[in-house]
Amino acid sequence: MDSHAELTSHRRKSTRDVEAQQAASVAIAAAYPPIERVFDGSAPVVIAAAARMGRAFLHALRREGVTPVAFVDNDRAKWGTVIEGVPVMAPEDGLARYPDAAICVASVISESELANQMRGLGFPMVYPLSVLHHYRPDVFVAPYLDGAFESCFDPVHAETIAEVGALWADAESVSTFEQILAARRTLDLERYAAIHADHPQYFLPRSVTFTDDDVICDGGAYTGDTLATFRELFPSLRIPYYGFEPDPTNYAQLAAAGKEYGGRFVAVQGGLGAREVTMGFAATGAMDGQFSAGASGPTIHIHTIDGFFPREAPPTFIKMDIEGMEPEALAGAEGTIRSHAPTLAICVYHEPAHLWEIPKWVHERQPGYRFYLRHYSRNMSETVMYAIAGR
Repeated sequence: MDSHAELTSHRRKSTRDVEAQQAASVAIAAAYPPIERVFDGSAPVVIAAAARMGRAFLHALRREGVTPVAFVDNDRAKWGTVIEGVPVMAPEDGLARYPDAAICVASVISESELANQMRGLGFPMVYPLSVLHHYRPDVFVAPYLDGAFESCFDPVHAETIAEVGALWADAESVSTFEQILAARRTLDLERYAAIHADHPQYFLPRSVTFTDDDVICDGGAYTGDTLATFRELFPSLRIPYYGFEPDPTNYAQLAAAGKEYGGRFVAVQGGLGAREVTMGFAATGAMDGQFSAGASGPTIHIHTIDGFFPREAPPTFIKMDIEGMEPEALAGAEGTIRSHAPTLAICVYHEPAHLWEIPKWVHERQPGYRFYLRHYSRNMSETVMYAIAGR
């Protein structure tokens, strides 16, 4: 194809994608009350979920001249409290007091559940986080969702999406991939619920297996939740287990959990990345702490897997749930992946393009892998790519 033909083809594809994106936006707008109702004063605004994101929405809405009248939350301990002048109440009480409220769902993890709960109670205007962010990302900030809608239509990604779509080794993976893309294009959250996997996260049945010779590298070990699942599924194994967790509060709980493990357990207060470096860490005591050059929290060392593990004892299973640093940590494990092809269980949801960029990167370094995809929530979070070599 000559350059003129290539350019013409690209323009046609771009036009189709723009038209598809416009059609999707129209369909989304038709499915929800006009977002202007949140801003024009025609309805009281209530924020669902009185946590950090809810507080951030409160500040952002006030900057826009909107004064939310209440938070609603399912946590009984919060009922009757006040956050910066705004009362927190049970959802049922919120409905009784503000039956015509516009509900802004301020949660990633519980987006679908909260939206469905609010609709079920009878609130007439319920805006899930995905919808709020789609129309006003400057107000409803949600980094995990940045570009999620647009990237599905961007011709720059089209070829890679098609390539990765052909990598999946089973029908469930193909369906999971296609449904996630469709959920992003339509903001139909029920598509996530339809692909929710029913087995423990990171342990794909019949594919993720262990022997006495294995070594586990758990990146983002949190408080030991993956360790607990491993012990439940493989109670007789005592293989070496390395848990990397940068958050000081979580690390303390991880180290305590490791003492209950019968095998060799090494708790590492550190992160995983592409190079050995010390950085500031914005600790939260939850799952979403992040490294940042300007973070005011503690300084934590970032390790590379290639450098941390001795060549004669590399990890045979690598799990990563590290808040968007998966590409960097995989780069720091490139030698291990090329030479030893460890089983990988990698989160691919922290940034929209990770869904296809991470499988593509891994496949290019280790073509012998079989690839699987599973989704473990009823929202956009907890999507895991598995890469498994013949053993």
